[in-house]
Amino acid sequence: MTRRMGELVGVQGGFKPSVQLPNDFFDQEQNRHFVENYIPTPEILDIFMSVRDSLQSNSEQRARSFVGTYGTGKSDLMLMIANYITRSADDPLLKPFFQKLRLLNDSKAKAIYDARLEKPPFLLVLLQADTAITFNSFVLRGLADALEENNLEDLLGNTYYQAALNQIETWESDYPDIIQRLSDILENDYRRTLNQLKNELKSPRADSALGIFRPAAQKASGTPFQPNAVIERPSEAFFEVAQKLVEAGEYSGIFVIADEFTHLLQKLGESSTAVVDTKGIDNLAEAAGRSGRNQLHFYVVSLQSFASAQGSTQEAQAALERSGGRFLQNELRSQNTEELISASIAKLIPSERLFDNAQAQQDDLLTLAMGLWGNRATASSSREWLLEKVVQGCFPLHPLTTYCLPRLNAVLAQNERTMFRFIWDDERGLKRFVSQASAEVSNGWISLLSLDNLFVYFESTLQEKRPDLLQAYKEASQNLSPEQIESGIEGRLLRALLMLDVASSGGANLQADQQLLRHALGLPLKQISEVDAALKELGEAGIAYASQNGYYQLVKPGRAHPLELEFRLKAI
Repeated sequence: MTRRMGELVGVQGGFKPSVQLPNDFFDQEQNRHFVENYIPTPEILDIFMSVRDSLQSNSEQRARSFVGTYGTGKSDLMLMIANYITRSADDPLLKPFFQKLRLLNDSKAKAIYDARLEKPPFLLVLLQADTAITFNSFVLRGLADALEENNLEDLLGNTYYQAALNQIETWESDYPDIIQRLSDILENDYRRTLNQLKNELKSPRADSALGIFRPAAQKASGTPFQPNAVIERPSEAFFEVAQKLVEAGEYSGIFVIADEFTHLLQKLGESSTAVVDTKGIDNLAEAAGRSGRNQLHFYVVSLQSFASAQGSTQEAQAALERSGGRFLQNELRSQNTEELISASIAKLIPSERLFDNAQAQQDDLLTLAMGLWGNRATASSSREWLLEKVVQGCFPLHPLTTYCLPRLNAVLAQNERTMFRFIWDDERGLKRFVSQASAEVSNGWISLLSLDNLFVYFESTLQEKRPDLLQAYKEASQNLSPEQIESGIEGRLLRALLMLDVASSGGANLQADQQLLRHALGLPLKQISEVDAALKELGEAGIAYASQNGYYQLVKPGRAHPLELEFRLKAI
């Protein structure tokens, strides 16, 4: 019976390349999945050490900004921090995380572990800033929701938004004439119903709603809206609630995490009141820094820094930069994609048995991997790391495919999530290959997903990002037979050369000699003569040529084939 690839590996059924906050944290099953599969790196270990340091009662480093492009694991990191600060370190959920930290550095892992061992949780205010317009109501609404979720709503004093709701309730009960006038004013002047305004006063958009309520209420009642004993600043509310929580002994303080803060920065930069709006951010960051034993931590997560946000005026730009100066900056780099890819592919048999009866192939691939990755391996033995994480861990991706995938993505896609969609794609990606490919060993070789196969997946983005290469492919296809293009080594080499060209522009140092092109097609060493013959065919067709060093390149549109130039020079 033919052994299928799906019997050896499977794309993780629950694997997701990115966390969606706050939903995934509060979904018990999703949260457990992400925690168990989280891959800490040395950079992450250092970040957790700095978080650990901020948990000391004398720390002033409690306002932090995390900046990184798509695919750098910002939300994943925030989910892990959220679990770390809301649980004791000996919580079984965190066991796999600490095990991985110990593999990186046992003493640092112990320090991080001890800092939260048998400590009360923090009240977590986990926010998604992508729909926020102003800061104050956005963050106060988050605090109110977190307190209500934990039956602690009595700890929050009266806000302007709640005072407005209370005023409306009083008018509804005792002054129907005022309510009728208010309803008419809202509908005629602001195109809002009273219920819509009430709902907005309970939402992160409450600042905008309050801006409507004030003049409408004065017009309806004849008196200005001037409530007594209300919270003036969000920082005051957070500071007071944190103190009450710590004094009660059931919480260590408050942790505010605002994900997708880029959107709010952009809104603030465009606002004519940016100078006033950003003051709320300044005040909360300052309150965090001086919170002492009544701990208040304030983390913002964005694609760009405060200084990079564009203010509509010089004053707005200065205000944003001033706010950014209140935060300790953490710039996140791209995660180790080999380990993430490996984590997304479930091994249905022991990894060391994947190349049963194909030991020569495993050795060949390991030699290639050592040449490609060089000193990038992070474990104590690069050979062991490459075998475990690349050759076996990313199986059935060929190591050259694994190496080029993030580099192709850097050139042809918007963000690294596209790369992981390739893993899941059941029409053109790895999932399809696993479901259809044979895992039989033929002449000591297993068929892996080779580099030329990535052309089909990325072809749709070539038109936008590299139209010159797509044109070269179309022109070359006219000089080969349909059989050569569809299934021949010539067509496969053409696609591999195109992918290598893109990968090289994405930062790869690849020299396309015959051996590398053999690997690009996933062929055994004994087929090198077939590769050589196909390359000669491409050369004669004016599609590709070898440099003096023996490295092959495509002939780009508008450029003459070097052999043709040589022929013309001799004819002169």
